[in-house]
Amino acid sequence: MDTLIYQTQAKACGYACVKMALAHYSRSRRYANLREPLIQGYAPSLQDLVDFASPYGLRLSAYKTVAPSAILANSTYPLLPVINEGGSSHMVYLKGSYGRSFLVFDPAKGKRYIKKEDFAKSFTGVYLEASRAEVKRCRLKKPQIVSPLIPFLSILFQLMASSALFLGFYYINQAGDFLTPLLLFIAYGLTEIAERVFLVSMMKEFDRRYLGTFASFSLGHREEAYVHYTAYKTATFSGAPNVFGGALEVAALSALLALNDLFVGVCFVALYLLLGLERIFLQPQLAMKKERLEALEQGFLGGAWKEGTPRPEANVVVDEGYKIGNALSFRNIVILILDLALALSCTLLSGHIQLNYFILAFMSFLFLGHEFSQLLSALAGKSDLDREEAYFIGHFLPLP
Repeated sequence: MDTLIYQTQAKACGYACVKMALAHYSRSRRYANLREPLIQGYAPSLQDLVDFASPYGLRLSAYKTVAPSAILANSTYPLLPVINEGGSSHMVYLKGSYGRSFLVFDPAKGKRYIKKEDFAKSFTGVYLEASRAEVKRCRLKKPQIVSPLIPFLSILFQLMASSALFLGFYYINQAGDFLTPLLLFIAYGLTEIAERVFLVSMMKEFDRRYLGTFASFSLGHREEAYVHYTAYKTATFSGAPNVFGGALEVAALSALLALNDLFVGVCFVALYLLLGLERIFLQPQLAMKKERLEALEQGFLGGAWKEGTPRPEANVVVDEGYKIGNALSFRNIVILILDLALALSCTLLSGHIQLNYFILAFMSFLFLGHEFSQLLSALAGKSDLDREEAYFIGHFLPLP
């Protein structure tokens, strides 16, 4: 069992990796809730990490390889290697080898596929490995930050509002009945307002509970903490409802259009299938390109630079940026052509050879395809909430 665990403190990557190893050998994700010592000053040493793991039955041994490229021939996983990340040492959890890439659980950035050659270049040669693992199942529970009823009630509001809206659309077909759709649309608006009032009241309660923690932060730390505070609050109070609302919107509108025209429904299924495959197979490749660009930018900006002379890496950084931009543009053009092709197919197969029908079908595919892509992105963005939650637990909740 391999669990991605985010670091709760700026220099706590080592502790997070040890907790991932504990979760792996115990087959219990609850080790993510294990609180580590507060870091003040320097990052924990390898001995600190060994001592942190020992009471839980995990014996770690530290190694130093002379040739960092030896990592390419490694066949033992998991490992806890130390890499050079932007000029600083950073520990990651090496889950395994997949083709020409390593699957890395980065406690700062999340799940990453890194080409083996690139990983070997950043590997410092230092790593931790389990020499004995008799880890027991952890019984710790995740601390409760907000009431679990908040996302549930917010989703309930979304369900009620969407039901009123789409029932209003349905009753428009009833000849001579204008009052029922009007009342349903009014109910939709009032429910949306009620949800907003509810969420604002819960966010104010959240602020009353946790804003006082900022008094304990140093002035330099306060700005960083506030950025994470607002990010976590936004993800908590709008993340789940937005995902649920987006899914409901896509499903209901697609069903409504499909019921009126079977060919449109078939084309929607094809569109969503292709967008899902694009998310599974192409997005990871694009993510790897973006990570490579970030690494190049860090190297470009991090070293000494004599004024007036362009650095050799500058062209590489710019070219890599152009490649990513070209890939995104190509992706958008292909999806636009796909929407046009599906709209044309519906127009021809249905027998409604009219411009208005074609435009309506095209705009439907364009809008709902975009909404479906946003929904997939929101689902993939759950790691952002996990990361911010880990930071919040480490900085805003008192140590037990």
